[in-house]
Order: sequence, then structure tokens, then C-alpha cells
Amino acid sequence: TRSVSAFLLNRSSNLDLFTFNGKTYIRKDYTILSTEGHRLRCSFVEPEPECRPSVEMPVVIYLHGNSSSRLEGLRMCPHLLRRDINLFVFDFAGCGLSEGEYLSLGYHEKEDIKVVIDFVCNLPGVSSIGLWGRSMGAATTMLYGHKDPRVKAMVMDSPFACFSDTAKDLARRVIKLPNFVFSAAISIVASTIKKKNGLDIKKLNPIDCAELTETPCFFIHANKDELINKEHSDKLFEKVKGVKFLENCEGGHNSKRPRELIVKVGKFLNKYLRGIEEDDRS
Repeated sequence: TRSVSAFLLNRSSNLDLFTFNGKTYIRKDYTILSTEGHRLRCSFVEPEPECRPSVEMPVVIYLHGNSSSRLEGLRMCPHLLRRDINLFVFDFAGCGLSEGEYLSLGYHEKEDIKVVIDFVCNLPGVSSIGLWGRSMGAATTMLYGHKDPRVKAMVMDSPFACFSDTAKDLARRVIKLPNFVFSAAISIVASTIKKKNGLDIKKLNPIDCAELTETPCFFIHANKDELINKEHSDKLFEKVKGVKFLENCEGGHNSKRPRELIVKVGKFLNKYLRGIEEDDRS
């Protein structure tokens, strides 16, 4: 097994400084190596040393959705930084500035989360780790997060419980055919995909991991999600053990989430990563 130091290939000399809430923050860019040998481009946002409230601080690792990038996660900075929670974002292989040709919707990406967490845990001043995923990133969070005790909280926005079911739902909206036809078609597609990049879509079932999950979970799903039916989050929520929350909101899959909902997520993370419980007026 390679040491974490071997994952670090390059740190950009171009560091971005910015001010927020009277504190100065720094964004450092890194490149780490994925399990498939791809260079993953990453960014870490934390306070300047003189602005840190404590030596060690929690970090949220944001996992973006399909056809997206780490820029999606950087939008969460204000909600996390004001709670003294730092943010680590990265481009999955095949996305943004990272290397790679294919996405596997969580199948291979779940192994890359371990690489990222290993790297983050070896950065100076990191206390606890939380995962915040959306869509593909949310499914990947469930596929991996349940088995790593370093993960103290998980936020999942629009995850799928079973990819085959999602594919069937999407196909039915376009073509009206009997179920056995869809099943046969998906089997053919699954075989082709597996030969091309090793992805077995029949094993993309976060629901199988949900019943093994005891980590505090916060689910988000839009009522009119046109890509992943909100029933997927309902099923995952039902299976998860331990502390769990589910919030539905208006809009579709890619709609902007209401500010009050993101505030609730911030409070959830503050409680389970920092042990601080905010009152309802915060």
C-alpha cells in the first residue's frame, strides 16, 4: 500500500487568499493520484493560521454530481466557513480538470474517496471528516461512507438507491414498453459497459449499504426531481440505522436548494463534526 505522501504529486504555487466574515482564508490547490492512476485536481479552503479558532478543525469533503466539477462544492463555502468547518473539493476522474475518460457513477469513485480521505487526514490541523455529496456524489457517499469510521457525518442530496431502477424510470419516460423489455435492454447495456470500463451497473446499489450505515445522515431530495425519484431517498432513509434526517424541497434535480435548508445542513454538520448544537435562531 502506498503511503499518503506518494499520492501528492504537486501543489500549485498559486494560492488564493480571500476575506470572509472578518477572517482571511486561503485556497490551496493539490493534485493526488486516484486508485486508477488518474491525477485528481483538488482544492482545500481553510483559514490563515492567525485566523484559526483552534489548531484542529473539521473538514467537509464535497462530492459533486455527474457532468459537474469541484466548483459545485465551492459554493458551500459561506455555509461551512462561518461555522469553522473547512472545505475540501475535488474533480472526480473524467470531470473538471482531472484526468480520466469515464465516470462510473460511484462504482470506482467510492475507492477514490478513500484516497482523498487518507490525504485529507494527513493534512495538518484536521480533526473530523464529513462527506457532502450530490446526485452521483451522494450515491458514492453511501457506497463508501458506511465503512470508514473516520467519517463522522454524511449529507446526501438526491442519491439513487439502485441505479438499474433509475435507468428504467428514465427510459419509461421516453418509451412505453413492458418491464421485461427494459430489463433485457439494461442487461445488454450493462454487459457492454462492463467490457469497456469494468463497471458493473447491477452492483450500483447504495441501498445495500444503507442498512450497514450507523453514521449520522442527512438526506435531501426535491419533490419534482426529474432524474432520480424522491422515493430513492425515502428507501435509503428507511434502511439507515442511527441518527438520520430527511428534508424534501420544491424544485427539480438541479434546482437551487433553499437557503433555510442549507442552513439546516450546516447545523447538522456543526453538531456531528464539532459537537456544537445551534439554536433555531442561528
